Amino acid sequence: QILRLKCKETGQEFIFTNKHLLFNQAQGDIKIGRLAMLIAYIDEKLTKSRRPVIISDDLNIEPLSYVYTYINDSSCRCEAALRITGQGLCGGPYVEAENILPLIANIGRDSMFISKEANRQAVSADHFTHPLRLTSVYHHFTTNGEKEVSKYHKEVANPDFIFYSVKKKMKIYS
Repeated sequence: QILRLKCKETGQEFIFTNKHLLFNQAQGDIKIGRLAMLIAYIDEKLTKSRRPVIISDDLNIEPLSYVYTYINDSSCRCEAALRITGQGLCGGPYVEAENILPLIANIGRDSMFISKEANRQAVSADHFTHPLRLTSVYHHFTTNGEKEVSKYHKEVANPDFIFYSVKKKMKIYS
């Protein structure tokens, strides 16, 4: 679900999404493909004017997994990422990045719709990227060093995530 919401008082608009990704530890490639499709649709909504974005989703991934990295860092290297979701002891078989999205989706590994007019930067082999700058509202670990999650199912962490768009990211070292 993608909603474009508008504040009655200020007129400020923003994009809000709510999505449930499948619960399957072995299919991180499908999760990245579905997220790439979601981001392509968000980007399409943003082409006329930039608006803040909030992504509030049940992603069925663990913090700092490859899928998380794809969202938070705008890039994910899929090569040798057998545990792409971060769930469980192992993931599914390796799938090359170029085979994650079907051609009929008309979405590139840059998570944007493919059009002949667009100026696009090449995406390295076995990478997925996206044009949004997103950051998580969570720290992902408690003060005791335990994973910050919303639920566990069969000893697998399944945090719900909230990401929001930012103009610029700053690295903070501690």
